[in-house]
Amino acid sequence: MHHNRLCQAILISIFALWLFLLAPFLQGEEEGKKTPALQNEQNQQQKVNPSQGIQQKLPSDLNIRADHMEQVDKEHRLASGYVDITYRDIRLQADKTTYNILTLEFVAEGNAVLEQKDMKIAGDKMEFSMKTGTGTFHNARLTVKDEFIIEAEKIEKIGEDKFRVNNVVFTSCTQPIPHWSVSCGEATIHIDHYITLRGPTLKIKNIPVFYFPYLKWPLKRERSTGFLLPNIGSSTLRGMIVSNAFFWAINRSMDATFFLDYNSKLGWGRGAQYRYVMDERSQGNAYGYYLTDRNTGSKRYNFKLFHNQEMGWGFRAGASVDYLSDLGFRQDFERDFSVTSSRSIRSGGFLNWSRSYYSFSLQARQHQTYFIRSDQDGELQTDEVTRSYVTMRDLPSVTFSGRSQKLGGSPFYFSFETSFLKPNRIEFKKGIEKETSYSRRIDLYPQISAPFTGLKWLTITPSFGFRETIYDKQKDPVSEQVLDGTLHRRYYQFAVSIIGPVFTKIFDTPDNSYSSKFKHIIEPRISYQYMSEVTNQDRVILYDATDFSFPFNELRFSLINRFLAKRRDPSTGQLVPWEFLTLEVSQFYSLDPALGTSFGRNYNRLRGVVIGTREIHAFSPLQTNVTFSPHPQYQISTRLIYNLYQRDFQSLGINGYFQHKDRIGLNASYYRSLPIEDGIIPGHIVGTNGWFNLQKKKWEFTYSFNYNFQLNRLLQGGAGVKYNTQCCGFLFKFTRFDFFYRQVTEFRIMVDLKNIGSLANFF
Repeated sequence: MHHNRLCQAILISIFALWLFLLAPFLQGEEEGKKTPALQNEQNQQQKVNPSQGIQQKLPSDLNIRADHMEQVDKEHRLASGYVDITYRDIRLQADKTTYNILTLEFVAEGNAVLEQKDMKIAGDKMEFSMKTGTGTFHNARLTVKDEFIIEAEKIEKIGEDKFRVNNVVFTSCTQPIPHWSVSCGEATIHIDHYITLRGPTLKIKNIPVFYFPYLKWPLKRERSTGFLLPNIGSSTLRGMIVSNAFFWAINRSMDATFFLDYNSKLGWGRGAQYRYVMDERSQGNAYGYYLTDRNTGSKRYNFKLFHNQEMGWGFRAGASVDYLSDLGFRQDFERDFSVTSSRSIRSGGFLNWSRSYYSFSLQARQHQTYFIRSDQDGELQTDEVTRSYVTMRDLPSVTFSGRSQKLGGSPFYFSFETSFLKPNRIEFKKGIEKETSYSRRIDLYPQISAPFTGLKWLTITPSFGFRETIYDKQKDPVSEQVLDGTLHRRYYQFAVSIIGPVFTKIFDTPDNSYSSKFKHIIEPRISYQYMSEVTNQDRVILYDATDFSFPFNELRFSLINRFLAKRRDPSTGQLVPWEFLTLEVSQFYSLDPALGTSFGRNYNRLRGVVIGTREIHAFSPLQTNVTFSPHPQYQISTRLIYNLYQRDFQSLGINGYFQHKDRIGLNASYYRSLPIEDGIIPGHIVGTNGWFNLQKKKWEFTYSFNYNFQLNRLLQGGAGVKYNTQCCGFLFKFTRFDFFYRQVTEFRIMVDLKNIGSLANFF
């Protein structure tokens, strides 16, 4: 009996224990039957109000949302379905994620995406630690600032913004097969700093085009220290070309670039450029390039310096230096036609002061000009090209002047100009150098005027000036020999300027599509100028226009027609007057039968000749200027000078431009001059250049053309086409230069890689 009771107690205890153990299982099974939405809601409630045990160890800023949540063991959880996890500045999304609630280590699979700051990583699988911010991503794609795309078999995040990648492809293109890419076996990425590639290969589509043993490229918009992309190509002048440069971003206000070029025909070239900004108004740069020409053995170089400095209290200083070993240096190494065609080299420095009505200037200047001569048949004498030049130096030039200001309560205004100059001239011709040391010159030129403006339609301004120039040398009028001794040259001037009466008429045109109102202004002008006899002019050693003076007694009359329209300003939308047509006709008339007019007469200091006819005529050539500008984007202007006595146009010039938004831009000019008067150099030149775009700048076309009809030579001509894609551009350009003593044909190919740089080639 006792034994049966014992057996019953044991069975009851086992049954109770079994029920106790079965209850959690039944409860878990019941919870498993709940809908995902209900379970996700409970999970959110647990994170907001954690219950007991392990759940309380999750950081408060860790938020996990998922369609399904499971407890794998004491430390691990499984989230599946749509998983969205945020922690501080990190967001992780995936189809399935397993994580450790103690170490916060996550393993994400299926459409795994990690976002942090300006970068995003997408991959098949990733292991990531929220605490350290490091992890490994497999078959991953890293996007930086929507500018760079990096694909690799494995990406290791080794720091907050540092990565190490294997079998990487680097590009800015979003196409499935990028237009360009750089691939290599191993690379290191530092966001907002650099990407370092070891043994990269540049590919266009899938075609390898260039191999780099090492490449380090910035991943930030600011200027970055590093090597620039090399340029490789060939030229008829320089041979095979390999150019590279190192850029040094010293700080926010200065940088430096160092060049090293290989030219198979010329040799090794070395150069450097330094740029700096001191403040909004003070900046400068220095550039130098050096090469030993292996063909001639000569040392060729170019040094440039520019500086502008605001010093306060009205002072400003600056310098501009351009120093060349030979003029051909520009034509061998420059690509801009305006630079290669220039025959002048200018250098100088200055210190200026301006305050109220007064200004002071101290300058040192040098101007060197090369001359190209031709024979009677128009053939260039190439043996004189590099051996004929003139160098003019002003060492120093000092000026002090005062702007027109009223003298107390009187109706008179006073102004003055004073200057000191020490000039020098060196002429090199046919192997002979001739240096001329000119007189030191002091020039004094005070003026007084009394404008009358009592009537709105009439302005009368009389003025009187006296000029005295003192030289420490002079020339003998007969023998032309330079003599020591002080020379005083003086004269006075009297002038009256009359503007008006001005006539205006307004036309109301409400139905006109161009303007609802027009205004026509007729503005006649007449001026009288008298210069007295110039003392000792025949003894003055001529250097510039200040030294060249002559008496005259003349009238100048002109008639100006202005046409204005009420047009809407595109920037403000308000109606404003717009001068769309201007016509001006003017002429000089000499009142003294023994004197000619002052029109066109001046001294060319580079050639040492007086420009302007020496024949005495009462009337000057007739000048006509017309400017037609119906819109800010369209304009054409002409200047005609007609000689009444020769019955021919002395010169003709036409300039115009047309621009329509950012789709098309055209510029054209035509100039012709006839040697009717002494000193005028004949010329007959036409030039034009332009560009236009198609398909929203997908295609860009450019052209340029400069032809000299006087010499029957194409000075420069070229055409180019550029094709732009989402991540790169391809430029093809043909250019021909005529440097008179040699012709150069160049074919240029350039590949512009977005956010990377340009690769150029010359043929």
